[in-house]
Amino acid sequence: FAEGLYTELDFRNEALNALRMEELLKESLGESSLEKIIIPRPLMPLTTRRVMLSQWVNGVKLSTLPKEEIKELIAIGQEVFLTQLLDIGFFHGDPHPGNLLKITEGEDAGKLCLLDFGLVAQVPRKDRDIIVSAVVHLGTQNWEALIEDFQELGFLSEDTDKDALVPIMQRVLKPYLKGGGAQAFKNANFQALTQDLLKVNMEVKFSIPPYVSLLARSVATLEGVALQGDPGYQIVAMAYPFVIRRL
Repeated sequence: FAEGLYTELDFRNEALNALRMEELLKESLGESSLEKIIIPRPLMPLTTRRVMLSQWVNGVKLSTLPKEEIKELIAIGQEVFLTQLLDIGFFHGDPHPGNLLKITEGEDAGKLCLLDFGLVAQVPRKDRDIIVSAVVHLGTQNWEALIEDFQELGFLSEDTDKDALVPIMQRVLKPYLKGGGAQAFKNANFQALTQDLLKVNMEVKFSIPPYVSLLARSVATLEGVALQGDPGYQIVAMAYPFVIRRL
């Protein structure tokens, strides 16, 4: 926590994160998606540890827009976030409403603007692959394989009693799962799902890597913004097709 707070207060670090994110997204996103987003470019010669200057943009917070406009921009926001998480392994750790704008003026009008890269996290390639596997195993209700995924991610120790854990996982997670594929997650409100998973920790001890806590916060925040545009939005269900393409 102390390290994250210190680096977030160093604006040179934030500026470099923004430049890195811009370059990585250029390498990973398709042209049509890139045309829908903008990251204000930092002015490095004028940026110091205490002051950051960047390209000026005029825009409004996503959360203040009409529902249809929120839905339209969340679609690209979701793609960008999943690309950061699963393709790049370098993600924005604080996508709250003040950091997501719709540009209202100039040549970039209508684009989704991403602000504030003071808080970012990295996900190792191996962990990204296991996350994809875990989402699939959750969707297919393959509890034994899901437990193995959690062990590989370091959530559970190798000596975890799988036989004892399976009924606990079924009790907590099954209410969120219906059918198969993306439809399996149609009841999966991420914030509620996260809270119920935390309850499992009362019965089986989990160890959560630092980036996972930040990831959970980011996903829950993004889902909260999306719900203002679409009360039926479920980020896990919407992400499932993106995840399957990574297999």
